[in-house]
Amino acid sequence: MQDAVQIENVEELRKSLLQFIHNELLQFEKEHEIDAEKEISMEQIKWVRKRS
Repeated sequence: MQDAVQIENVEELRKSLLQFIHNELLQFEKEHEIDAEKEISMEQIKWVRKRS
């Protein structure tokens, strides 16, 4: 029973994480033209930390 609850919790966490990545983080990157080659400002890092 406890294993089933843990699996459900993991699935909920996975779903929430994927929603955050696709609905917020990727949109933020696109809006601010962030990519692997560009330096990220502390303000942008704080936004991600706050939202996550």
